Formats: sequence, structure tokens, C-alpha cells
Amino acid sequence: MWVSRYFTSSLGKKSLMAVSGWGLALFLMVHLAGNATTFFGRDVFNSYAAHLDALSVVVHCFEVLLLLFFLVHVFTGVTLYVENLKARPKRYKVSRIKGRNLASWLAPYTGFLTFVFLAVHLMNFRFAHLKLPVADAVRQLLHRPVFAFFYMIAMVGVGFHICHGLWSMLQSLGINHPKYNPLLEKGAVTVGIIMASIFFLIPLLALLVNGFLR
Repeated sequence: MWVSRYFTSSLGKKSLMAVSGWGLALFLMVHLAGNATTFFGRDVFNSYAAHLDALSVVVHCFEVLLLLFFLVHVFTGVTLYVENLKARPKRYKVSRIKGRNLASWLAPYTGFLTFVFLAVHLMNFRFAHLKLPVADAVRQLLHRPVFAFFYMIAMVGVGFHICHGLWSMLQSLGINHPKYNPLLEKGAVTVGIIMASIFFLIPLLALLVNGFLR
């Protein structure tokens, strides 16, 4: 059937990457808004967490959808990466990694770093039996240098991945025009930097500011 032929083609796989990527990007934006409540103190952050618990059924439904997006994105990304390696078995002698190409070249590695970070993050919070209020658990974990630095390094990787991903998704979905591409590219980079910076600030403040989330 044409559907199976399309989604097994390179173009179809890139479309799957784009759609699943948009789903993950929307989740990150919502998650970022929730995590940003940490800047308003422990009571506000704990209240946000309590509201999520009250909506556990809805949250679980979105988690299933998010897992589907994630599996599609990872599987399709690995498949495309392997296919690209087979198509170009000999690496270029000179790699152009300036500007947008740097984020593109790093995409498989930042994707893997994001995967590792997600596993650690879920083990620390989603699947952990927290004995403390969530604000205290966050502060306690991120006040330890090894975890704080890991989270900050991971957020740099996430930022690069978002910059590349948003731009690539626009291209894969056909949202491009020579006149507007520079603006779209700058917009993707700006969004990636802003999102990563806010996520980055949380472990930084938890590590350096004793009063953070107290």
C-alpha cells in the first residue's frame, strides 16, 4: 500500500520525525511552564505538583501519548542515522559544522544524551517513591554537585537538540521559503536557547543558592 511505502521511505521517516518531534516539543513547553514555578518558591511549585496529582488520570493518558511520540522519534531517528551512515560509509575529510550545521552534526549525540538524561530524571522523580514534598526532593537532589552538573550539561545538549529539531521539523513539513528561512532558523535557535536556559537555571540555582525552594 502507498501508506506503508511512504512511511518506509526517507521522506516518510522524516515526516514521522517531524510530527513526533512537534509532540515532544509541545510537551517540553508545557513541562517548562510547570518547572518555571520553582522560581516562585517551594509553595507554588508544590501546589503545581499537587494539581498534577489531582489530574492523574489525564496525566497518565498524556504519558501514553508521549511515550508513543518518544518511541517513534527514537526509532525513526536511529533508522535514519544508520541509513545515512550506510549511504556515506566514508566520512568527509572536512566537516562543516558552523552555525546550524553544528547542531545538525551533534544531533545524534545530543539525542542520546537527552535519552540518558530522561532515564535518570524519571528514575529520580517519576518512578521514585518520594518521602519528601517534591520541592524538597528537587532541592536535595540538585544541591549535590554531581547531579547538578549532569543536569546542566544535559540541558546544553537538549538546547542544541531543540535548535536543530525545530528547524528540521519545519523543513520536513514543507514550512520553508528562501525569503523567510533565515527568520525561521533564527526563531528555532532563539526558542531552543530560551527553553534550555530556563531548564539550565533550575539546577544552577539549586546548587548555588541556599534559599532556593526553601
